[in-house]
Amino acid sequence: MTVDGGTTAGASARGGRREREAGGRRGDAELGGERRQQGLRAGHARAETAVAGRPALVPDVCRLHRCHCQRRWVAGCGPSTWDGPRRSPRRPGAGPATVADVRQTFMVTDDEGRDVDVPLPVQRVVSIVPSLTEALAESAPGMLVGATDWCTHPAGLDVPRLRGTKNPDVDAIVALAPDLVLANQEENRLPDLDALRAAGVAVYVTDIRTLEGLHGAFDSLGRMLAACGLDEPPWLVEARSAWAAVPEPAARRRAVVPIWRKPWMACGRDTFTGAVLARLGVDNVLADDPERYPKFDPAALPEHDLVVLPDEPYLFTADDGPEAFEAPSALVSGRLLTWYGPSLAEAAAVLPGALEVG
Repeated sequence: MTVDGGTTAGASARGGRREREAGGRRGDAELGGERRQQGLRAGHARAETAVAGRPALVPDVCRLHRCHCQRRWVAGCGPSTWDGPRRSPRRPGAGPATVADVRQTFMVTDDEGRDVDVPLPVQRVVSIVPSLTEALAESAPGMLVGATDWCTHPAGLDVPRLRGTKNPDVDAIVALAPDLVLANQEENRLPDLDALRAAGVAVYVTDIRTLEGLHGAFDSLGRMLAACGLDEPPWLVEARSAWAAVPEPAARRRAVVPIWRKPWMACGRDTFTGAVLARLGVDNVLADDPERYPKFDPAALPEHDLVVLPDEPYLFTADDGPEAFEAPSALVSGRLLTWYGPSLAEAAAVLPGALEVG
């Protein structure tokens, strides 16, 4: 069971347990004798020019990290070399490449360290992660062309639904002809992502677990949106400022963070939830558990002085959860505690007060 990033967005248990739906060759060979640099290579402003009928490789400067990158042309299926365009896998049934198929691309490196060729301009994006769906929809509403059944934010989102995070409809996604698919290492299955790549779809994978606390999450979101050709949106700027303004806690507390009942399960190691709570002075007593979401016995927990009960994925309430523990309980919004996206600014304002119990 996974929690961070809105894995169960829109799938909160409402009175009972709901069954939940729940990397590849690196980039191409070195071009022009210059090793591709690691890190983001998105958002270039200048067009390339052709020299003697060949695609030109023009160094440019990444506006986000100011790093020199290479931009290239693709002809239906692949990155160019100095010897001309090289064919990469085309979508089944696409037919021979034509002049209309020739598109400029730029290279980005996702959170897994995988190089991703993204066609320019990015106009059609599918998200199979609820929190990333909200992040993109709030940043560039017209760009999103498909999302999962569990993508409930923003309200009124009107795009084709593509099943869930663990069983996305790969054929339906390919049929939408997206320029990019947004995914997450924990929420989505590798076979589904590989199937999309095999169909010629660019897939960008986030992995909040590998990042350092909240600042790492902010940077990851910024890189993901830059991969879509977008500048840092106002909501992300606001979230950074909001969390920077949260005062350092005067004292630290020790908490258990249940996420499910029957069986009892809680947040363990390497979770975004744990990073949020740590910034607010609350240390997860199960942070050293080998499992990320371990089962536990309420009567056999390490010493703690707080129980944090979110309302998703399990809908803990005042009458369902606190009675199982001796320590005082804080009932909090699961979205504010586990989603990384536009809700982050609200989380900075609401969670400190919600945790002041006992």
